[in-house]
Amino acid sequence: QYQNIPNQKPWVSTEVRAKLRARTIAYNTGDLQSYKKARYELQRTIRLVKRNYRDRVESNYCGSDLRHMCNSLCAITDYKGGGICDMGLSSSLADELNAHYARFEANNTSPPIKPPVDQESCAPSISVSEVVRFFMAVYPHKAPGPDGIHSRRLRACAIQLAEVFTDIFNLSLRLSVIPTCFKRTTIVPVPKKPAITYST
Repeated sequence: QYQNIPNQKPWVSTEVRAKLRARTIAYNTGDLQSYKKARYELQRTIRLVKRNYRDRVESNYCGSDLRHMCNSLCAITDYKGGGICDMGLSSSLADELNAHYARFEANNTSPPIKPPVDQESCAPSISVSEVVRFFMAVYPHKAPGPDGIHSRRLRACAIQLAEVFTDIFNLSLRLSVIPTCFKRTTIVPVPKKPAITYST
């Protein structure tokens, strides 16, 4: 008895399969121009389908349906465990988590006070728009650092994070001090085979 395990990406649709069949037919006929055209159409269709799938998955983070959000996280991380998305999550879980993590500021009625800006200081300053532009330009396929925050999350939450990071960056420039967490990195050595040389 054999078990058939699908090995297709979640974004593969009927349109992509049709373009794949058209490319295979053009390759078998031996017509170079038809094959180039079919290959270009396949690449264009794959880019479009991937973009639509990414937008559909990321749109689940903006809604209030926790089940769809959990299913999207399982699809992105390729999680194969059981029961995580069928835990019967209630709609009030988000409010409970928000109240739990915001309990430290429940009795704090004073507004946040930013440090005064010295107008005579010659330290450079960074604007919020520059931070937003930098976060939006982050390469989405870059590996996360020691903090585990993926670069795609920085791009998705660029507007929400820009003001906080702007204050941190400007304070660091004004005090000429770089936070220790900014200096940490993960280095993965990749061994390479030495080139074979022949001595005379």
